[in-house]
Amino acid sequence: MTPDPLRPDQLPLDTPPVQYLNLDPSLYVRDDIWQQERRSIFAHTWQFMGPVASVATSGQYLAIDIAGTPIFAIRGRDGTLRGFKNVCRHRGAKLLADGAGKCGLIVCPYHKWSFADTGRLVQAPWYGKDPAIIAEDWPLETVHLSEWRGLLFAALDPKESLLDQLGSLPDELADEPLETYAATDQATVSFTANWKIYTDNFVEGYHIPGTHPSFYA
Repeated sequence: MTPDPLRPDQLPLDTPPVQYLNLDPSLYVRDDIWQQERRSIFAHTWQFMGPVASVATSGQYLAIDIAGTPIFAIRGRDGTLRGFKNVCRHRGAKLLADGAGKCGLIVCPYHKWSFADTGRLVQAPWYGKDPAIIAEDWPLETVHLSEWRGLLFAALDPKESLLDQLGSLPDELADEPLETYAATDQATVSFTANWKIYTDNFVEGYHIPGTHPSFYA
């Protein structure tokens, strides 16, 4: 006997997790559910950015998107790693391209406002000495950063610490020499699918004997 799928109204995101076998297929394709997931899950949890080694020297940055909000982490000249929303305070243009890079000043491509690696506004061209433009009043908006064993995570509005979110993972990986790992290559694979489809497939090994029999060769 196959259990009935859970309908969207049976699985509100603000209730504790339940044990289930199947979700209603509409949960994988409905835009309103996706928007709710972004607000309720991704906006309040830690997301992996990359290896801390990628932002080891002054000016190096990593830029990603969390729940529709572009963010970046940058190593300052003072050695401090800081996180900011990747959005100019003037008209909301995106400041840095996604991925890894290096820069001096952070310069908006739209009106050329520039910011220091501390997030402080350095220059607003053509405003002269306009009293409305006081640098201290226009810093980049900050985001939360946390490091764990050489890995960098970011969050917009975390509801718990990174270690609390990781749960038992630190103990499970205690013998793994993560700090010695180095990134040697990077690839991006894009596909049209809800994140739950990828997760459902990736976290279970039940499909491997049938789908990937060569893994057992």
